[in-house]
Amino acid sequence: MEEGNGVGAAAIVIKLKTASNWWRGINDSPLWQDRIFHILAALFGLVSAVALIVQHIFLDMPSLVFFTTYALLILFWAEIYYQARAVSTDGLRPCFFSINAEVYTIQIAIWLVLWWKFIPVLVILSKMFFAGVSLFAALVFLLYGGRLFIMLQRFPVESKGRHKKLQEVGYVTTICFSCFLVRCIMVDPSFPFLLY
Repeated sequence: MEEGNGVGAAAIVIKLKTASNWWRGINDSPLWQDRIFHILAALFGLVSAVALIVQHIFLDMPSLVFFTTYALLILFWAEIYYQARAVSTDGLRPCFFSINAEVYTIQIAIWLVLWWKFIPVLVILSKMFFAGVSLFAALVFLLYGGRLFIMLQRFPVESKGRHKKLQEVGYVTTICFSCFLVRCIMVDPSFPFLLY
């Protein structure tokens, strides 16, 4: 029985040496080393490119959601303003959806092009696009927030809650206009020290 175990152990040692010889053959071959190096370099390049694109998506997606959220507030204010003036609000919601669809479509197209081929100028164009969207949002906040504020000022003084709503609309308009304007300035690519 002990002889059988010795033969089995010898077979295992021979198999391990054969496996070790296989690795030595690859390790001593410049051709195999070059192939492995090129494969690893290509994989690293692929991972780097995907990481760069995913980083842009993760950095830009909150801005898109932020824009959509506040565009919804603008839609609400515009509906209040136009309903108080007895003007039809039928076109406001489709306008809201089409503007959001255009913004998302353009940004997704930029991400897809960056994924397909990284073009540094396109990163700058993406930042300029976000600056433009932020400027647009700031101006629309100023327009409808200002209109709603002026409309609330004209309500009779005895109106219940008039003063509180007037303050709320004034504060939110000022803060949102300022935030979107600052965002527009901060993502403007003409400031080279802000590029990351």
